[in-house]
Amino acid sequence: EDPDCLRGLACIIQRIRNGDLDARCKRLLLSSPLVGVPKTAGGARPITIGETLYKMAAIHGITEVVNEAIAVLGEDQFALLEGGSESAVLVLKALLETHAGATTDAENAYNAICRAAVLEALYAEPTLAPIFRLVNWAYGEPTDLLLFDMAGMLLALMQSANGTRQGDPLATLLFCLPLKRAIDAAKAAGGPDVKAVAIMDDVTFVGPAYGAAVTRAVLAYEVGLRAIGLTFVARKSCYTSFSGSQLSEATLQHSLASGMSIKRDMCIIGGAPMGPDTVAVQAEALRLLRRSAKFFSDLRDAGMPSPVADRLLR
Repeated sequence: EDPDCLRGLACIIQRIRNGDLDARCKRLLLSSPLVGVPKTAGGARPITIGETLYKMAAIHGITEVVNEAIAVLGEDQFALLEGGSESAVLVLKALLETHAGATTDAENAYNAICRAAVLEALYAEPTLAPIFRLVNWAYGEPTDLLLFDMAGMLLALMQSANGTRQGDPLATLLFCLPLKRAIDAAKAAGGPDVKAVAIMDDVTFVGPAYGAAVTRAVLAYEVGLRAIGLTFVARKSCYTSFSGSQLSEATLQHSLASGMSIKRDMCIIGGAPMGPDTVAVQAEALRLLRRSAKFFSDLRDAGMPSPVADRLLR
């Protein structure tokens, strides 16, 4: 609450946003400890723990342009919307009752996306100019990633030279900007009846029930991903056909050739089970709930502040 401290903090935050701190300050502010969070399917998701002053500047920046960013990303991308994940799931549940779908996956997407493509897509959007300097300062050259052991000893020093840093408040927007080009190209290839519903890189294409248009979109999406440094993972992607309609020969052949499975009864999309088999959907929902039992127990703990619990729940 000290006014002099507040003015000093404001000055530092503004200089970070302006990107005019020298190389020594930059290294101190952008070097990040790296934490491996276990993935459900195995392996670890690398999360960076950014320095507080940089995160304050990044949050200030993204808050300033969030409405413009939502407009740039368009109606397909739900990542920046409040309650976006829940809304996307509800939209998909409704659409997939009568349409064919293809839910897609890209390998190690956040870390693998071409950083040059990220910056090019950002600088092509003049409405996002208020964060140009900050992003150039933070992503214009490699930064240090620090890996520690459980005792706090430094194990390795690595460079973040590609992709976006998970844990950075700017990362979601920066990742979604070049991805939009791949989504748009896929929709154009699929035709006017193809829609896309995306929660960051969890992209589902929806089209007429026979599936041919969706297959065209998937093929074009794979090409679009390669253009921005990403690899389509067929074994983690799948077609959905909940309406009972016969799928086209093109869709069946692509499923067989690529290894994309076809789900007719139940599928997990955006973390939510859905499909016509209510027994399977309910069983999967209960399994997910039981797996999260400790999380919900921690939220109810007397030592957990209510605003924090509410934020974590959302």
